[in-house]
Amino acid sequence: MQNGQKVTEKEFLKGTEGNLGRLFRDGTDLCGQHSTGWPFFSNSMAVHPAQVKEAVEQARAKGVATEFNEKGQPKITDPGHRLKLAKALGMVDLTSHEITRVERD
Repeated sequence: MQNGQKVTEKEFLKGTEGNLGRLFRDGTDLCGQHSTGWPFFSNSMAVHPAQVKEAVEQARAKGVATEFNEKGQPKITDPGHRLKLAKALGMVDLTSHEITRVERD
């Protein structure tokens, strides 16, 4: 759909030739993501690449299995996973409609 009208894929992509894959400065291509936005790799919950192992273990210890990429970004699979991971890592999801108390170790 484009402006409320059904269009073909070719019509939708018209004028984007050569631009796909350069939507972000780092070259991230959004075409591989699901249309609902899930899963995605989170910049806001990213850790330093050297801390990935520690973050994976911390999340796993809190019962939240999470994959991180080489940049230290966690793969968020759905809204519930985002909330659980934020809590496990001691973060607050400000987009959530739930008020959660963050417990520090």
